[in-house]
Amino acid sequence: MAYILEPKTINKTKDLKSRLHLGCGSIILPNHVNVDHVALPGVDVVHDLTEFPWPFVDQQFDDVILVDILEHLPSVVKTLEEVYRITKPDGRVLIRVPYYNSTDASGDPTHIHFFNECTLDFFDPGREMGQSRAYYSSAKFHIRVVGYRVYFLRRVFLICNGDEAKNTLMPEPYKVKLMANAFLKKCLPYLAHPLGNIIRTLHFELVRLP
Repeated sequence: MAYILEPKTINKTKDLKSRLHLGCGSIILPNHVNVDHVALPGVDVVHDLTEFPWPFVDQQFDDVILVDILEHLPSVVKTLEEVYRITKPDGRVLIRVPYYNSTDASGDPTHIHFFNECTLDFFDPGREMGQSRAYYSSAKFHIRVVGYRVYFLRRVFLICNGDEAKNTLMPEPYKVKLMANAFLKKCLPYLAHPLGNIIRTLHFELVRLP
């Protein structure tokens, strides 16, 4: 069951807050509807994200953010189907998840799922897996960006292609230093797969298809 902590604000979400921040924890984003299963300070809507449907109308949001949350939920497919339902056509979905062979993935016993750069291909009808497994899900997205978050000299960098750079940045405090280098991005998986803990997390930017 969901309940709303700030009803005067949430009642206006269709007009004033078209951005949704799921699994926010203690990180409260301004101009977003902040959702968590615990009534922490600043949380707008308290809801268990394993319970469907979520307390939002169809095609309500322009932007949906899931940072370090998808790996905790039992069903990636059902979760993204619900994200699809509440996102407007051509709306943007920003996702951050742990890379499968990083300490960010294995270091938390509450993680249920691990991810690589191809995990979400099933939801994109423009990709091979999305075409051959179209029956997996009714949720359809275009994967616009797959970025790699790496740590170097105690700093965090997001590695992406040059043509992706303008679309990849998350709002503060999730924003990290952007490095647009197509060659480096292409090489990283060849190091990360055999060695591990080179790519720490993945950044996906999805566009909701009609």
